[in-house]
Amino acid sequence: MNLLENYILPGYQVRKMSREEVPFEYDNEGFVEFKGEVDCYGNVQQVHKIFSAEEWTVVKKRGYYMG
Repeated sequence: MNLLENYILPGYQVRKMSREEVPFEYDNEGFVEFKGEVDCYGNVQQVHKIFSAEEWTVVKKRGYYMG
């Protein structure tokens, strides 16, 4: 299966997650919770994802994530 660009549409919500909320162990890297719509080749879907803080910085700058 190939990875495709999932473009983030306006109106999304992002919130920093506390250490207790993250469902797995991690070192010093924080995580954010993303809720919003993404567009993948015309297929618009409502998604709920968890990104690392570092990954979210890149995703926000590019405007999409690969998925």
